[in-house]
Amino acid sequence: MITQNRPASLNIIGCGRLGKTLTRLWHDNNLFCIRQILNQSQTSTTEAITFVGAGSVAQSYSALSTADVWLIAADDQAIPTIVQNLANTAVVKNGDLVFHCSGILGSEVLTPLKEKGALIASIHPIHGFANPATSINNFAGSFCAAEGDAGALAKLAPVFEQIGAQLITINSADKLLYHASSVIGCNYLIGLLDASQQCFELSGIDRQQSAELLRPIVHAIVDSVLDSSPSEALVGPIARGDVETVSKQLSALEEQAPDLAAIYRLMGERNVKLADLASNVEKDKLAKLLAVLSR
Repeated sequence: MITQNRPASLNIIGCGRLGKTLTRLWHDNNLFCIRQILNQSQTSTTEAITFVGAGSVAQSYSALSTADVWLIAADDQAIPTIVQNLANTAVVKNGDLVFHCSGILGSEVLTPLKEKGALIASIHPIHGFANPATSINNFAGSFCAAEGDAGALAKLAPVFEQIGAQLITINSADKLLYHASSVIGCNYLIGLLDASQQCFELSGIDRQQSAELLRPIVHAIVDSVLDSSPSEALVGPIARGDVETVSKQLSALEEQAPDLAAIYRLMGERNVKLADLASNVEKDKLAKLLAVLSR
């Protein structure tokens, strides 16, 4: 974001993995002048500054200097307290822009700062920030869900787009459902793959082998689902109406891994609905599959 031929100044509060990634990308592309970083500890603040390659340590809220833009990238539960602390110090001025990156909180949590004259917004990147050193290289192409003041979004959109992000506008009231969608599609997929690998271990195949076994088929299935539809991509015993195989597999899991049997039932019931949508399995077989899965 350029103002009078200079990058706007940016202060960051809660510069963890997400904050480090975004701030580093903005600094590398001369999109913001990184001013100060405030974390819970001076050690983590110093680590963030080292990674970003710019900025100075703010020891406390009272030590914060003014900035054009404020990023709050802390954990969700910490944001209301941070907002109140900023409001109490009166460091955020009329015309400043304040935004956070929470997936579940809307921009309204920033209302105390809006009352000070700030523009407010929330922008949540749909990206796994497990390792900032990796994320700075693969963030481009990520989508970001954005909501808030129109003026804030108009100013933030260019700095996100120039680091390769694609913004989609959502309603603040729908944010919990939006974030739950991301959790199911991304985080819960990790748990499902872990369950698959645990099951492979029971069959005598170690995790290294099962990872290589799963890699091509998981990639192919994900591509198929996203390129067509879940019902069209569905394969396996339920897609064939194979009641006997489903029953035998469930019995084996109930005997050796009841926790995996519960997952098998839940996902099986979901897949029966998809098989019904595809209209490739007779209704009586679908009913039998549901009966087996609910036993």
